[in-house]
Amino acid sequence: MMRKLIKKILCLVIGISLLVLPACITIEMSGSESPSDPTAIVIAADEQARSADATAQPTLDSRVLPTDPQYIEGEVEDTNSSKFASEKRVVSGDSYLSNFFERPFTRESMEYLPNIDIQYGYISSDDNFFIYTIVLAGVDTETNTLVGSYGVEMDIDADGRGDYSVWVKDPVSTTWTAENVRIFKDTNGDVGGKDKYISDAPSQGNGYDLEIPNTNAEVSFARVVPDNPAIVQIAVHRAIVENPMEFLWGVWADNGLQNPGQFDYDDHYTYKEAGSPISGNKYYPLDAVHSCDNTCRQPYGFYPDYRIPNMCWSGGPVLPPTPASTP
Repeated sequence: MMRKLIKKILCLVIGISLLVLPACITIEMSGSESPSDPTAIVIAADEQARSADATAQPTLDSRVLPTDPQYIEGEVEDTNSSKFASEKRVVSGDSYLSNFFERPFTRESMEYLPNIDIQYGYISSDDNFFIYTIVLAGVDTETNTLVGSYGVEMDIDADGRGDYSVWVKDPVSTTWTAENVRIFKDTNGDVGGKDKYISDAPSQGNGYDLEIPNTNAEVSFARVVPDNPAIVQIAVHRAIVENPMEFLWGVWADNGLQNPGQFDYDDHYTYKEAGSPISGNKYYPLDAVHSCDNTCRQPYGFYPDYRIPNMCWSGGPVLPPTPASTP
């Protein structure tokens, strides 16, 4: 019933034509708190970004905007942690060593964060953009807004390692805007560590090490759904991510580390350092890796019959088939 309601809201939203607000805030770059202190790229907005100016009326923009998608092309459902929020724990969805996080709770105190608890992710597209929709359990209880970084990872060669990640920090605008939208690329293939199937912390890799300026004619945008403040959409320009026809995608909510330079988190922090949201686990409660949630990745444009690391999977071979030998 809930899924039908969300889809109905999305169908109403994609019928609205919108304008855009140009980028105008300063982003801080700060160091890492990782024990191994790798190269860090931390998503942190200037305090002024939370002022009333953030909701100012947008101005006209000559850049190409996302159009209204005609239908939802793919979806992923995530664990609903609100069911056990009062008990400060989760019972499923978190498999830290495999890079699956269900951690919408604060560090140590385990206070539930509805604005970080992903319920569903959706993908749509038009001629210029891949459009991702992230449905959260709710908004921040103090600000009644989405507080945190919301993003999408794209594995464009389907090898189990993220190649691009696109993020929006503390989104408030209900019209498409490039404000506080950041694009990152992994240039050396170290997202996922040495073994992309499982944690190999502590890693010295630099994750998404290149930030692509979001100021050119071909940019990415984000917005909060006008009639539902707990839904955020991110439109990624095809040209920025090499216009892939087949790829894997998954969505994120993060109000903890917020550091693309440390992806994957399970390769930078040991299980003991990260903590666990599972009350019976010896590493409970959450520690270094907290206040975050991600989904498994769904294939787009193809239907693999074997498991790819980080892909949503329910059975079949664990590893890709061995290439046939040539005579």
